[in-house]
Amino acid sequence: MSATTPPLRIAVAGAGQMARHHVQAIQALDEAAILVGVADPSESARTELIKAFPGVDTAPSLRELASRIQPDVVHVCVPMELHAQVAHEALDHGAHIYVEKPATPTLDELIPLQEKARAKGLLVCAGHQVLFEQPYRKLIEFLSLVGTPVHVESFFSFRPVRTGKGGGTPLTYAQQLVDVLPHPTYLLLDLLERLHPEESMEADTLELSQAGTLHGLVRCGPLVGSLMVSLQARPVEHWLKIVGTNGTVHADFVRGTTHKLLGPGSSGIDKALNPYKLSLQLAGGTTVGLGRRLLRRGGGSYPGLREIFTSFYKAVSEGTPSPTSPKQVEGTVRVCEAAGKKLADAESGERERRNLVSRRTDSPAPEVLVTGGTGLLGKEVVRLLQAQGVGVRSLARRQPWAKDQVAGVEYRAADLGQDPEPTLMDGIRTVIHCAAETSGGWEAHQRNSIDATSRLLKLAANSEVETFVQISSVAVLAKPDGGVITDQDPLHPEPRTLGPYGWGKLESERLAQDLGAELGVRVKVLRPVPLVDEARFEPPGRLGRRIGNLYVAVGRHRDPLVLATATETARAVVAAALHPEETPDVMNLVPSEAPTRGELSERLRKESPEVRVVWLPPFILHPLSWTAVLAQRLLRRGKPPIRLAHAFASQAYAPGAAARLMEDEAYPAEGMAERQGESQAGKVYAP
Repeated sequence: MSATTPPLRIAVAGAGQMARHHVQAIQALDEAAILVGVADPSESARTELIKAFPGVDTAPSLRELASRIQPDVVHVCVPMELHAQVAHEALDHGAHIYVEKPATPTLDELIPLQEKARAKGLLVCAGHQVLFEQPYRKLIEFLSLVGTPVHVESFFSFRPVRTGKGGGTPLTYAQQLVDVLPHPTYLLLDLLERLHPEESMEADTLELSQAGTLHGLVRCGPLVGSLMVSLQARPVEHWLKIVGTNGTVHADFVRGTTHKLLGPGSSGIDKALNPYKLSLQLAGGTTVGLGRRLLRRGGGSYPGLREIFTSFYKAVSEGTPSPTSPKQVEGTVRVCEAAGKKLADAESGERERRNLVSRRTDSPAPEVLVTGGTGLLGKEVVRLLQAQGVGVRSLARRQPWAKDQVAGVEYRAADLGQDPEPTLMDGIRTVIHCAAETSGGWEAHQRNSIDATSRLLKLAANSEVETFVQISSVAVLAKPDGGVITDQDPLHPEPRTLGPYGWGKLESERLAQDLGAELGVRVKVLRPVPLVDEARFEPPGRLGRRIGNLYVAVGRHRDPLVLATATETARAVVAAALHPEETPDVMNLVPSEAPTRGELSERLRKESPEVRVVWLPPFILHPLSWTAVLAQRLLRRGKPPIRLAHAFASQAYAPGAAARLMEDEAYPAEGMAERQGESQAGKVYAP
């Protein structure tokens, strides 16, 4: 772009998180472009954006904004279902368009858009920014060195998001998979097009599993490219590989590296040296790539975003083709549309299977509502209630697959961060509130633990529910002197020092008791110890932390660490819920036996032989904890410090009234109130 060329006038449609990344990248390119306006129907979203980027014109619609400022380019950052509508509006105002990925949900929407742009002499660029990241640019440089290509493979594995924006309900795992699918798809298609520009591309097969793994084959002339996207595969990776008759080039987008093994590689010396060549490239390239990414964070935008904007703006100014070809954009939409259809078909079939499950038995009408009914504890509570002939309504953020449902149980989907439907309590006499936030920060725990408890309890009171069982945690208790904790001990005096999870549990428990008394609902508080899954052992957080294949266990081998299986805990929960008159108002669900930290580390080694366990003894942990507290007080003034030593402490507990309930499913609930405070055979778990 010539230095005398005036900067392009850019407008952004949308004011969400992705739009913010666009705005940051645009403002970093002030010689090539200038941001002149943002359109979004949400006044609050526009206001928040203006706070961060003052001086930008805004309007509730692109039509109103474009008629006022006449932009040269419009960035379309609205929800995908609105891409086509907003993009057409931009073209009607004579603006070139940059559309986030995928450009449209369907080819039927994309083709008219491309035809209109072509007729008006305007460019369409899709949000395929990974094409401009350093690893892919390097791979393109090395293409001529691999000989005749024989295999191309694009792979993306990722960890799904468990909570949506603000702690709300996220997309389903399969929907999240389809949402990230464009990135590995357009990388594969762009590479195939570079190798065989005259050939058409067809998606031969596309398979999408319920659990969230997609396999696809894309044919382009003599080459067949392999596509795999998965939320199950580990570790998290994103790479593109090309294999030719003279070697292999591998672009790694997580580490920011591109490594190559060139030459036939068939001799004995090649076979011996290739691993060393590769390890040197990985070590050096990863160091440079991660350093580049850390430095880039200060810029605030995604890697590749500035570069694709620069390329697109140059094409607009010089009248050259868009950096994303029509064939590549069409192919990406075609694959994503096919995957979306597979997902829709799977969900339709799943609805039928759910109906079959619900009709499989004549179950009694639901009288117990279990929130978090698909979680580790909740699903065991649901199973035990149903086995005892109790009508159950299970509530979770989304409907479970039919294979995960208990026959005869009524399943409902709802987000308790919002006001629940009144019909949720129809016929319900008892609520077992297992649902709570398990990750995220203070805001997420406020929404999904504390506020959710308030909403649910108020609805229960309005619906004349008799008993509300609040599932809390022993994490809300602590004794500064390290004494033995019993059911009667008070809540921790400094909740914020427990971290977001402990704070959320403590405030939810306190709220349930206070609100229950005010509304006239009988509230029972049950505090489980850390839970483990019998089928898939994961060590409790108080044992330590896993770092790759290294597990740092904290404490001493001989120290007991109290935990329980989900089934043991569910037995006590069900007994308490079905016999509330015999249940103390507050009860710690502490089993009568506790393994030692050494025994748990041994079980971890058996379950995961690849893991090496190292121990961090208390005499090292405590100085580290004091140092961390001091650093938090200096860097987070006014906020209570989180104490590492407390997070890994072996607290002493006295097994009480719940211990027998946890051991024997048939143990009677009668007499629990009289046994409150008693320990089992005088046992105390003292570190």
